[in-house]
Amino acid sequence: MRRHDSPAGADPRASTLRPCMRRHDLPAGADPRTSTLCPCMRCHDLPAGADPHTSTLRPCMRRHDLPAGADPRTSTLRPCMRRHDLPAGADPRTSSLRPCMRRHDPPAGADPLTSTLRPCMRRHDLPAGADPRTSTLRPCMRRHDLPAGADPRTSSLRPCMRRHDPPAGTDPRTSTLRSETTIM
Repeated sequence: MRRHDSPAGADPRASTLRPCMRRHDLPAGADPRTSTLCPCMRCHDLPAGADPHTSTLRPCMRRHDLPAGADPRTSTLRPCMRRHDLPAGADPRTSSLRPCMRRHDPPAGADPLTSTLRPCMRRHDLPAGADPRTSTLRPCMRRHDLPAGADPRTSSLRPCMRRHDPPAGTDPRTSTLRSETTIM
């Protein structure tokens, strides 16, 4: 839960700015600042003064730590896309909304285009009492990098990570501009 996008000169260990979701289960000796196994989860889209603990704006899903020349659209080092905003006062060590750091890469030798171990898309910001296993408030699963003629409902390619937030004042549970709903 260290924070790395502090203002110049700020102590990243103590800063209250946006949490860094880098991976901490790196190979022995790996540098977490440069390792390619550290998906960048820093928030880049918060309005000035927004509280990253309660903001509904999702973390940036762009990858920033791919090896030189790597194609972020096809890389198999896909980060988990769960939501990570903790309610005010929540303990990140015990909260059920704590950052998901599990990897969903295919097993060695698996084809990343067909593997079922794709990034976790389960949402954690459900209404009180909602069952995250069946709730329809799930992120957008539309796929935008398909070959011509591919069916986005069945394609095994990567899901769309673009935001679908509703306009101010709309109900995020019903708005069609929110993350697409999918009954799992």
